[in-house]
Amino acid sequence: MTGGAELLPDGFVAPDRDDRHRARARRALAVARSVVAGLLVPVVVLVTVVGVTGTWVRDELLDTDRYVATVGPLAGDATVQDDVAAMIASAVRGNLGAEVPAALRPDVEVVVGQAATAFTRSAAFATLWADLNRAGHEQVARLLRGDDRPVPGVVVRDGTVTLDLAPAVAAGLAEVGQRVEAQLRAAGVDVALRLPEVDLSVDVAQTAAIERARPWVERLDTLTGLAPWLLLGCAAAAVLLARQRLRLLVVLAIGVTLAMALLLAGLRLGSAVAATTLDALGVSDGVAPVVVDRLTAVLRRDALVVGAVATVVALGATLAARLRRPGTGRRTA
Repeated sequence: MTGGAELLPDGFVAPDRDDRHRARARRALAVARSVVAGLLVPVVVLVTVVGVTGTWVRDELLDTDRYVATVGPLAGDATVQDDVAAMIASAVRGNLGAEVPAALRPDVEVVVGQAATAFTRSAAFATLWADLNRAGHEQVARLLRGDDRPVPGVVVRDGTVTLDLAPAVAAGLAEVGQRVEAQLRAAGVDVALRLPEVDLSVDVAQTAAIERARPWVERLDTLTGLAPWLLLGCAAAAVLLARQRLRLLVVLAIGVTLAMALLLAGLRLGSAVAATTLDALGVSDGVAPVVVDRLTAVLRRDALVVGAVATVVALGATLAARLRRPGTGRRTA
């Protein structure tokens, strides 16, 4: 035979050379598709992590209104109230002048603590808390976006972003002073208490750290907008290219679940580091963990939801793969 199939001595027909080439090409294409599908798995997992964390950063750490809405209710938290009251009382006690007789000073200091506690449980403190958090956050958010305009009540000097509390708490200190005088008079002590100005400030952040974080925040902000489309595109491409699509879907879902578990573990460690950093900057060691926990609650919730959905997908795909196996669910003769 001059063309086509070749007749072998044993009676079998050898496959045509073009058929062999096509078979090799199909195998090579199948291998390439499997390789590409496998490479897309870590991409999908990474994009999922970036999307979850990036959305949190954009909504909670860069949006001042969202930030204030998140931490504002902490003005009613007993830990925050007690720690701020202790800070105000300490500042007032350290600035008591000579108009307070030495014999009365111990009683006055006790009354100062009571008055500071009463103030932090008032509506005025809730307003003050929201205003101070708004000012500090807005300044840091501006710097992260490359905006150097100053925010009233915040000072950027010597590489430190400092929140000046003295003007904001002046009204609160006046209220504390009035409460102290009223309680002293009720106890039979007639003294005109004049509280001097208190120099009270908190370091919010270091400008060097903000400068280092700025390019990463910009990249993360950009990637966050693209993440949903990248996730859908890469996941769909991986599943369509895979030879065993259900198995690949299981691998994808397990990868996302493990990534969310690692994110939660890293978040736990990062929260402790953040609380320690805030404490070193001058934020009360009781307030810092409460604020950090409140801010990261949304990220923890989102990670748990994504991980739970991925787990359900993995279980569903595993069950579907089992049901599709030949002979599954059939009775044998």
